[in-house]
Amino acid sequence: MFTKKLIVSAVAVAACGFAATASAGFTNEDFASWHGSANSTYYSWDNFTSAGGAPNWSDQGGFDALVVNTGNSDHAMLTGAGNMYGFGGGLNIHTYAYGENIQEVQFNISAAGTPFDWAGVGIVYTTADGGTGYLPNFGYNVNYSAEDGFGGYAVNHSYNFDLSFVPGNITEIGIFAETMDVDGDGFGDAHSSLDAISLDILSAAIPAPGALALLGIAGLAGRRRRRN
Repeated sequence: MFTKKLIVSAVAVAACGFAATASAGFTNEDFASWHGSANSTYYSWDNFTSAGGAPNWSDQGGFDALVVNTGNSDHAMLTGAGNMYGFGGGLNIHTYAYGENIQEVQFNISAAGTPFDWAGVGIVYTTADGGTGYLPNFGYNVNYSAEDGFGGYAVNHSYNFDLSFVPGNITEIGIFAETMDVDGDGFGDAHSSLDAISLDILSAAIPAPGALALLGIAGLAGRRRRRN
């Protein structure tokens, strides 16, 4: 018969195992071709501070992006390596970001143990005038995959979402990734370990005030020529 103390000890050992297997960020992060450009913003999370409820602010990039586990926080914990571990249930990870004229999003995720529903990862967006929409992924890259020693795999996956066709000014995006329901009980399964996330956002270039003034002058000159 297992006592509560033994169960807690077993959970701690498993969490430490996942931490050792899936720590230190990405083994192979997939950057977009525009990564680091003047109109892009990069956010990353290598060490999580909350396993549920409270936001995890980015380690890099500022406070316009956050990660939160919306799954049962009583069944999740942080490991010594800063991973988020679902010891008693699935993880439901939401990654949010805010900006102006968002055109393209590159999303990387590193995890181990029970897999996430990788095909089900999608993005929602909101425009400045209150419009909303959802876009599924149309394929993702497997940038790293290796056995994690606990019957699963440590993986690095990346997704690219092109939002340039959406009319309006996209100011908010959310990307959702949830642990798979392998046993069919309607809930995500336990023993997923989230190691790292990164988010790269490309925004449309906005002309500087001086450039706008020049465009106005050019327009006036064009109208004069047409009148002449």
